[in-house]
Amino acid sequence: MSPLFLVETKPMFKCLHSVSSLLPHAPPMVLLDDIVGKEEREASALVTIHANSVFFLEGKGVPSY
Repeated sequence: MSPLFLVETKPMFKCLHSVSSLLPHAPPMVLLDDIVGKEEREASALVTIHANSVFFLEGKGVPSY
């Protein structure tokens, strides 16, 4: 199976901080599950979409906007 697109990757370092300690938001608006890597001015995060997600629409998932 070939990839649909290629992404240039840079080495990232593991983030030792929790999501809630880095964001100025409080639940239910903390939409990220984990920070999986960081650089000086950018980070990569992980989120899992499920039926209980804040913006989940039955039969449609989560809008891309």
